[in-house]
Amino acid sequence: MHHPKKLNIESLPVEMYHVICEFSDFKCFNTFIVSSSSLYRLLFLDLFYWELDLWGMDEVVRAHNATSDDVRRQIMHPLLSRMSNPSKQLSLDLTSHWLEAVSADGYGYVHKLNASFCGKLIDVKALSGLHTVRLSHCKRLTDVNALCNVHTLTLDTCSSVTDVSALGNVHNLYFYQMLNLRDVTSLGGVHALKFTDCPRVKDVSSLGRVRILTFVNCPLLSDVCKLGQNYKLTFHDCPLLSNVDTLGNVHQLVFSKCPEVVDVSKLGSVHLLVIV
Repeated sequence: MHHPKKLNIESLPVEMYHVICEFSDFKCFNTFIVSSSSLYRLLFLDLFYWELDLWGMDEVVRAHNATSDDVRRQIMHPLLSRMSNPSKQLSLDLTSHWLEAVSADGYGYVHKLNASFCGKLIDVKALSGLHTVRLSHCKRLTDVNALCNVHTLTLDTCSSVTDVSALGNVHNLYFYQMLNLRDVTSLGGVHALKFTDCPRVKDVSSLGRVRILTFVNCPLLSDVCKLGQNYKLTFHDCPLLSNVDTLGNVHQLVFSKCPEVVDVSKLGSVHLLVIV
């Protein structure tokens, strides 16, 4: 009887580890890397994923009478020497009330950036090549057109942003508490799109081919007759939504706290229908 040859995981080609990394949670993959001294020597420089928290940077800046860029360079320089490709290996969390622009040499080469409470931030052009960007409570930010090629973009409580017409190529796009966001007609090419606490979003007629579409607490949303080709549709706390007859071709359909949705007789072909 032929017995298949056992393969030692440490003997896999390096390219195979890159493939595994792409489909793995980075924390689990980090644990995998450090589980063996040979794997550590082989993969640490190229594939270990780093998370750097710079949330206390403002306090350091004030204490040393320095600039935020000076502090960032002192913190990040020794770290960057420990990785071969920061654009795939580095995630930054920062808050800085003094930050006005995100410089390309400072943050434009990381994989993921989470910038919160950057009250003076107005220029994000340097982030155009990043994979994942989250901007939260950046009250002076108005122009996000430069982020059109970001893979995953989250805009949270950036109340001065009204024009998102350039973001139709973003793969995953999430809006939270965008109080002045109204026109979303150009977002039909997004893969996963979510609106949470967006009180002015009303016209969603162009979003019928968004694969995963979610609305949470969108009080003006009522007309969804142009939707129906989506794979998954979720409506939560949409009080004006009532007529859902055209959604019969949706694969997964969820209604939660939508009191006017009563007649679902036309939704028999939906693969998974949830009403709570």
